[in-house]
Amino acid sequence: MADAASHIAQLDPSPGTSFDPSGNPYIVPDVSFERNQEGEWSAVLTNEYLPRLRLSTTYKDLVATSPDRKLRSYLRNQLRDGRTLIKALDQRQATILAISEEIISRQKEFLARGSRFLKPLTMNEIADAIQVHPATISRAVAGKHARTPHGVIEMRRFFASGYTTTGGDAISNQGVREALQVIIEKENRQKPLSDSAIQKILAEQGVKLARRTVAKYREQLNILPSHLRRSF
Repeated sequence: MADAASHIAQLDPSPGTSFDPSGNPYIVPDVSFERNQEGEWSAVLTNEYLPRLRLSTTYKDLVATSPDRKLRSYLRNQLRDGRTLIKALDQRQATILAISEEIISRQKEFLARGSRFLKPLTMNEIADAIQVHPATISRAVAGKHARTPHGVIEMRRFFASGYTTTGGDAISNQGVREALQVIIEKENRQKPLSDSAIQKILAEQGVKLARRTVAKYREQLNILPSHLRRSF
C-alpha cells in the first residue's frame, strides 16, 4: 500500500500540459501590498488588466454641431451611459483599494510572518469600516488577487473564520491548516502521527480542535491518513 501511495504521488496530475502548456493561465494581481523604506505597508492598484477608457471627442462635437435632433439625442444618451460605466469602474477600483487598505491594517502579522498568522476576518467587519454593504465587499473581491510578500493570493482567502488560542490570540482556519501541515512535515515517517496525536500537539500550541476537525483540515490539504503515510 505504501509503495502504491509513493508511486501515485510521483505521477503528473496534468499530463496534457507536456503537449499544451497554455492550460495554466498566468494570474495578474489586481492590487499589490507594498512596503516603503520606513516599513509601512500600503495597497497599490496594478490596473494592469483594465483598458484606459475615455469618451470620444468626435461624438461630443457631434452633439454640439449636428443638425439632426434625433442623432443628438441618441448621442447624449450614449455619452451618458459611457460616463456611468467609467464612473462605475472607478468606483469599483476605489472599493478594492479601500478593502485592501483595511486588510493591511488588520493582517500585519500575516504580512510579516506568513499565512500561518492570518487572523479571522469577516466581510461584515470590512463593510462596517468602509461603510458599504457586505454584498459590495463580496462582489468586489470575487475573482480578485493580491500580490503579497508570500505570493499572489486570492482576496477571498483573507476572509475566514477561525479560533482563539488559549493564550487569547486569534488564528484563522488557514493558520490552523498551516500549523497542521508543519506538524506532519516534521513527523517520523516510520511512525506517522494519528489525527488524535496531531490534535494533542495543536492543543499544546494553544489551538483546541475536535479530532474530526483535524481530519477535515488534513483532507483539505490532500494529506493521507497516518497508516498510508508510513514509510518502511
